[in-house]
Amino acid sequence: MAPVAHLLLSWLSTIELVENRRERVLITLSGIAPDIDGAGVIIDKITGTTNYYFEYHHVVGHNVFAGIFLSVLVYLLSVKQRSLAAILAFGVVQLHVLCDLIGSKGPDGYNWPICYLYPISETLKLSWSGQWQLNAWQNLVIAALAFSACIFYVHTRGITVFELCGQKLDAAAVGLYKRLLANTA
Repeated sequence: MAPVAHLLLSWLSTIELVENRRERVLITLSGIAPDIDGAGVIIDKITGTTNYYFEYHHVVGHNVFAGIFLSVLVYLLSVKQRSLAAILAFGVVQLHVLCDLIGSKGPDGYNWPICYLYPISETLKLSWSGQWQLNAWQNLVIAALAFSACIFYVHTRGITVFELCGQKLDAAAVGLYKRLLANTA
């Protein structure tokens, strides 16, 4: 699944349960953090000789231990709802893994397995024969539904995913939404 979809799903997972913006940001970042193991693509492009992306993506960040690490980190950085934030952080990492398990097949048809017990063991590789491609209609529908849910929250709660970048940007996005809504009425 695309990183933007992971971001939206992770943020949406926090809205009804987490009061504090700081904790919503931490949990949401946990939900996209597994894709840090895809950063090898940058080195691969620069050097032209390495293969870090294919060796480590879905390995380093897409496992139970990454989920535990991020959960502990969120607990330590949280202020108000520490335990809930830690549980949700672990949950959004698992949601990320599940979404990639079902919908991140490469354009070449490679069914990308997930090394769920890495670094303890590389023998348990999760995969699913029905995995759809990253750009498949299913992922587009999920992203569209997540975007629609974000519109619902800007309309009902006056909050946007842009709160991740700061309160001023969030307020500006809410203001823009209200102006657009007023112009269509």
